[in-house]
Amino acid sequence: MDLKCEQFVTFRSVRSPKPMRPILAFCTLASLCSGWATANPVISEFMASNKATAVDEEGNFSDWIELHNPTTAPVSLDGWYLTDSAADLKKWKFPNVTLAPGEFRLVWASGENRRFPNQPLHANFSLSADGEYLALVQPDGTTVAQDLGANYPAQRGDESFGGRFLRTVLVAPGANTRYRVPASASDPGATWTQTAFSDATWASGASGLGHGLTVPGITVRMVCKNGTMAGLSDADSLLALPAGHSSILSETTVTADTVNYLGDGSDGHFELNTSPPLGASDNYTIKLTGWVDIPSAGIYTFGTNSDDGVRLKIDGSTLFNDDSGHAPLDNFGSRNLTAGLHSFEVVMFQGSGGDALEFFAAAGQYT
Repeated sequence: MDLKCEQFVTFRSVRSPKPMRPILAFCTLASLCSGWATANPVISEFMASNKATAVDEEGNFSDWIELHNPTTAPVSLDGWYLTDSAADLKKWKFPNVTLAPGEFRLVWASGENRRFPNQPLHANFSLSADGEYLALVQPDGTTVAQDLGANYPAQRGDESFGGRFLRTVLVAPGANTRYRVPASASDPGATWTQTAFSDATWASGASGLGHGLTVPGITVRMVCKNGTMAGLSDADSLLALPAGHSSILSETTVTADTVNYLGDGSDGHFELNTSPPLGASDNYTIKLTGWVDIPSAGIYTFGTNSDDGVRLKIDGSTLFNDDSGHAPLDNFGSRNLTAGLHSFEVVMFQGSGGDALEFFAAAGQYT
């Protein structure tokens, strides 16, 4: 079996008619934010060297400019202008299009000059990757609503510049979060969006959360406690703390091909040990997360050899729970699994003395 870890990518994509790759770099220009407190539309982002990020309706990687309505009311762009020349503020005129509240609209800087309201918009100029003038001009043709100074900075390929959005933080980074990976089309049921729904059985962890990308390996998080570690409840509490909390002595997250850790003390079953990510220590927890790719349906056994206690969950359900301190000790659990990906979570705690952790699996039932 292949063990695969779950890693998350967070990206901001351009609003366009077709899917695209994540933007490789996103830089902030303070001048892009000017005028955002008004009822005017704004240039929210632009790319002057589009190599492979966004594709227009003809399959071309044209430069692009993104307009945004930051208000709670519709804003008409009829008669507004975009220009790349301070000497010609009326260079390209918008047709009769309206931005809904919060809407983003892409204008391709392709030089094609297409102004049909119900089709993709194309300005009659392109953008220079070396930097040049760029402005949004009001319908009078003389009032510059927004520009980036005499020249915006040079851009590398697939690098965009954009403004920092004003926002209200509802869930702070590192906040304790409950989540569930649905096991079927009917999971978690129709009531999970209701305020009275209980998520007590769901897995928990620190934000943020996002769309998953499975890659080979196991995600390993090790957190050392500034204090004593008495059991799995202490481990769960420590893992739920935000980064920089006074109870966290140190922490790290790595991706590992295998988990066969030996700090101090006796070994388990397998040779070729490696040290825990932060080295041999006392009073810490290790959490393993990822996916196991089951080649065919049947019974599979998962096991650990640990010093001290350990808990294993498969698809969010506990397979075994050993909440005790001890020398290296085996724990096994078997489950009938369908073919495909299944999530796993291993939490191990280390009190004092020897420390070790092995995680393994095999087809069939073993004890």
